Amino acid sequence: MADHPDNVKQEQKHFGCVSHSFNADIASKYGVPEAIIIQYIAYWIDFNIRTGKNQHDGHTWMYETRKDMSAHFPYFSPDQIRRITDKLVIKGVLIKGNFNKTAIDKTIWYAFKNQKMFTTAESASGGDQCARAIPVPKTVIKKKNYYKKKKFSETNGPPVVVVFPCLDDLDISDYLKEEISRKHPEEEVKTAVKRTLSWSSRLNDETGIHTTLDRKDTWDDTPSKEQRIEANAAYLKTLEHHDGTKIARSDVTIGNNYILFSKGQGCVSFSIKECGFIPKVATYITNLRALRV
Repeated sequence: MADHPDNVKQEQKHFGCVSHSFNADIASKYGVPEAIIIQYIAYWIDFNIRTGKNQHDGHTWMYETRKDMSAHFPYFSPDQIRRITDKLVIKGVLIKGNFNKTAIDKTIWYAFKNQKMFTTAESASGGDQCARAIPVPKTVIKKKNYYKKKKFSETNGPPVVVVFPCLDDLDISDYLKEEISRKHPEEEVKTAVKRTLSWSSRLNDETGIHTTLDRKDTWDDTPSKEQRIEANAAYLKTLEHHDGTKIARSDVTIGNNYILFSKGQGCVSFSIKECGFIPKVATYITNLRALRV
């Protein structure tokens, strides 16, 4: 049964007027998502070619964070943008650069390896074979102009995100470091990094930091049995210089997982597997030394 015209009109009211296009030949060669991103990057590189901006190393560049780029495409997440652009770099379509004015600014710059192949401003043929580059919707243009006016000034460069130094201890992408530093307080991130590094069974650092941040209010910092034994073994290793010596009148013997204090026929031993090993041993040694006359 065909839709009633009134129903069609009513349904159409729920959709915006923004449409995205791509080059069919490019999509056939590289994939539809890649073709969409190529069209978007080509649009801004064409603009920069015409205005003479962002010329470096024989290429014309455009720069934008993956988060901002993904805002133009509600069907692509920032991680998907990363995977698409990385794939285009591997395939020799894009090259990446960093021409930011500050070292801590990690905004990625993009250019075409073969600029004439994908841009229309330098294309000799032009014509109808190439789809128009994806325009930015009017609402986004207003927002982008405002953003550029306020934050992307010629003197100040792109907005700076200060990446917390503690994140350098993790094996995660620069993009994720920026996102975490933008969204979370530094003390909260420091705690999450510490928890991630102490979580020995984590799948990877990216999963670890996401999990520890999401569970920041419910995370149990109590060490596991394995962690406790590992810490006890490390402490026992620091006492190895006492092995075969005396503390007060007690002989000290240190094994792989225990320490033994013997005096005459009496002895006291502590195992690294027992709870409170470190404070018990430290207190016992302190008491022995106090008995010295």
